[in-house]
Amino acid sequence: IQKKLNVARTNDESVVSKRSAAREYFADPFLAHFVRKPAKRAALINRGYYIRRQSVMIAVEHFLNQHGSACQIVSLGAGFDTLFFVLS
Repeated sequence: IQKKLNVARTNDESVVSKRSAAREYFADPFLAHFVRKPAKRAALINRGYYIRRQSVMIAVEHFLNQHGSACQIVSLGAGFDTLFFVLS
């Protein structure tokens, strides 16, 4: 049970950091549905989340441009990822 709680805490901390980064670096209105009370993170953490998000977005857009809309993206271990909503 302890490992399960640790995984849940990792997800919770991650989504709070994503929302913090979104306040300064990118728009993602869906994060507000996962984090009610935003917290401010250090600039280095925000930049790291921004860079990771941009890298994933570029890779996904490249994949979709190559394969069109007749494909699926399976995201394993994504936690509260909003990519599905952003792409919809």
